[in-house]
Amino acid sequence: MSYFHARWLFDGEQWLADQYFKVDEKGCYQGCLTSQSNTFTPLGVVIPGFVNCHSHSFQRAMAGLGERISGEEGQDSFWSWREQMYHLVQSLNPDTFKQIADWLYVEMLESGYTSVGEFHYLHNQPDGQRYPDQTELATRLYDSGVETGMRVCMLPVLYKNGGLGKPLEAHQLPFGMTDLDEYDNYHQQLQAKVPEGFQLGVTAHSIRGVDKDTMKAFSGRYSERGIPVHIHIAEQPAEVEDSVAFYGKRPVQWLIEDIGINQNWTLIHATHVTDEEVSAMAAANAVVGICPLTEANLGDGIFPMKAFMAQNGVISIGSDSHIRIDPFEELRLIEYSQRYKLGARACLTRKTSVSPGLNLAAACYAGGLQSLKMNTGFLKDGFYADFVELQSDHPAMLREDPETLWDEMIFAGGRELVKNVFNGGKQVVFDGKHSLHDEKLEALRALYQVL
Repeated sequence: MSYFHARWLFDGEQWLADQYFKVDEKGCYQGCLTSQSNTFTPLGVVIPGFVNCHSHSFQRAMAGLGERISGEEGQDSFWSWREQMYHLVQSLNPDTFKQIADWLYVEMLESGYTSVGEFHYLHNQPDGQRYPDQTELATRLYDSGVETGMRVCMLPVLYKNGGLGKPLEAHQLPFGMTDLDEYDNYHQQLQAKVPEGFQLGVTAHSIRGVDKDTMKAFSGRYSERGIPVHIHIAEQPAEVEDSVAFYGKRPVQWLIEDIGINQNWTLIHATHVTDEEVSAMAAANAVVGICPLTEANLGDGIFPMKAFMAQNGVISIGSDSHIRIDPFEELRLIEYSQRYKLGARACLTRKTSVSPGLNLAAACYAGGLQSLKMNTGFLKDGFYADFVELQSDHPAMLREDPETLWDEMIFAGGRELVKNVFNGGKQVVFDGKHSLHDEKLEALRALYQVL
């Protein structure tokens, strides 16, 4: 049992002053009275660890490598970036795959993330052959999480097709699974390997990667189990155009009308949607997983966040391709993208609060909990005590005014605000640096010499 005292504590919904709490043997938070005769570790401003709903861990190794025009001048896009990603996949093996994840999780923790949803679709060897243990790469991610203190929700991906009505291409073979029965067998094998405090969900790659009949069977098999169900959708205009041509419906429209979604689903990106689709997603209580830094980097477009949140739409954030790891910046870019689009300021306020920062933070903690179902994102009784103590001497932290604190942190701060990070009450980041920082960075340096 560990005991703490926070000068200010954000519980996931509101700021609380002068909070005493303890962490039990299972690593869970419990509020407690000051009269208990224990030694309390003093903390300043404390927030729950951020929930990262969407990650492709291996893509951290290509950050900055896909920024040049690769085809005809002016024609670089998501699709040409994807070719760079396929190239990286051909150079990876289980050991190098884990080395990338080790560093990524160290970096995530140093930036304030304490849990992550791994949208994991790299299942096979570079030539498409199965590993002797098909869960080899997925279990390496669990190992990285255990070693670094990052709580992982594994989201293994069903990836059958290379496009609507098309087979997998040669460079997509490392991602492939032949059918839903194979996927279910894989999922059952992985279920037996989930570490305590971690999670396992399911994922269909996209409407491009899973055909209609398989998607219906996938949804029927998993969507009512109360586990996370994720999918990429409507990220690019070309995907929307292909869906209309193939199905006669837009991707989100098709998913809702022909497959059906509920509160267990997280729709990643959903960038290109109509007003009707926005309303339907909100009505279904599905989470929309927004990855602003990646979406900006890839030129995806801007999600209609103001309209979605006005209808009580549920959101969470993800770092996706990991071009940069900074949850504060992800939140900032959500608000700023709406300002760019609408020509207005403070777009994401509510009648109950004039603070866009507070609204965004609270919305993403709640949406992260719903998306990954990991009992994280809140500092309340029974939740995992995964929390961040912030720097007290940064200009954004000097006022400690609960009315403006989230706005100052998001719009005038960033990941440099992170001081100490705790997983289940155990400290893993000390004064901004993870205990494994030097070791994992040196391993990454060596890896980059051979990739």
